[in-house]
This record gives sequence, C-alpha cells and structure tokens, in this order.
Amino acid sequence: MIISLQGAAPIAVGHRRHVYQHPDDPGLLIKVMRADNRPRHWYHAPWYRRLARTGPYATYMREFTECLASRRYAKEPSPLVRIVGLVDTDIGLGLVAERVVGRDGGLAPSLAAMVREQGMTPAIASLINRLFDEVLRHYVIVSDLRAENVVHGTDSAGGPRLVIVDGFGPTNRLPLNGVSRRYDVRRTRRQFDRLRVQLAQLARQRDPVAVTAPAPSASRAG
Repeated sequence: MIISLQGAAPIAVGHRRHVYQHPDDPGLLIKVMRADNRPRHWYHAPWYRRLARTGPYATYMREFTECLASRRYAKEPSPLVRIVGLVDTDIGLGLVAERVVGRDGGLAPSLAAMVREQGMTPAIASLINRLFDEVLRHYVIVSDLRAENVVHGTDSAGGPRLVIVDGFGPTNRLPLNGVSRRYDVRRTRRQFDRLRVQLAQLARQRDPVAVTAPAPSASRAG
C-alpha cells in the first residue's frame, strides 16, 4: 500500500525533511526527505557519506539505531521520539514516528516556541536539566540538539516532558561515538551548552534582560 501525500501540506518543515500527519492514524507522523534538499544533502555530500549502502536514508538508519540503543541502558521512557517504522508514499520513502501532543491536543510546541512565548523561565531551565540527565542515562548520542528539534508534550510513554524528535544519532566520519563514554558525555555537554546559548538568544529577543539557564553541575556528567 502506498500512502498518498501528494498535495498535502506538511505540518512541520525541517532542514532535510517535511513532516506530514499520517492520513490513517492521528497518533502518527510521516517524515519524508525534502526533494529540494536531496541534491545538497546527498549528491553533493562528502564522498565518505555517499558510500553508505542506505544512501540518502542513512538518517533513518541512525535514528532507528539510536532508539534501540537508548532502550538498552535505562528502563524509563526514552527521551527520543518513538520510531514506528517505514512506509511507502507517493512522494518518497517515509519514516513513521509517534506524534507528541501538546496540552491543547495539537502538535507539541518546540522548545524554541516555548522560550519565544514565555522567556527562559526556571521551569524551562529545570526541564532542560532533566533532559540532560535522561540523555546521559540512556546513553543517547545527539548530533544536532537545536531548540527546534526538541518538543514539550505527551506521548505513549507519558508526559508532559521534553522529547527529542530530530537531530539524534552519530554523524562522525570516524566511529568515535559509543567507543568512549567519557567522550560521549563531553560531546553531549557541548550540545547542551550550544542549546542554552541558542535559547538565551531567543530569550533576549523577547526580553533583553533574560537570563540563561544554569548549566548542569559536574556531578551530572556521570
């Protein structure tokens, strides 16, 4: 069965993919590679990335692998969005993921949207610190932790909580991730430091005297 998405309006647009509501299940989303970005992200990609047998779908493989790995190290709900599977659509192969919903029942707001609306509140700072702890406990590798890639809502694992919906899985040319836990912790800390800088910039746009979220203490590094 091929799902028809031709002509449908995406409910979200990422750097590499369009996100569509699954036409047969309100609790699912379908992510499809953007045709306008495929040449830049694949055909013009570095040679070592074009060697991947999965081709432009290497992102899908990374996300599948990371979701499986995150379930190995902790029994509590993963901080990653739940990946359901693959589906054929009339605009390309789609990755099916669970829909994270907000308090109003609609699509969960991104962390960026929350800070633009509320500023950098202590509650949001606490959520970020909690997410940092969860990422370390699940040994999750994040590669592009931007405020647009994190949403706040509820899924089948519970909530409301912060959920990483994009930008996870190793992208290094050399397989350094997963080899050294210390290296991965340092890299994760840098990702969260950059996230806090981004959120501080968003908060300053809303409120010039906004204060950045406190960095996690050294004891959180594990």
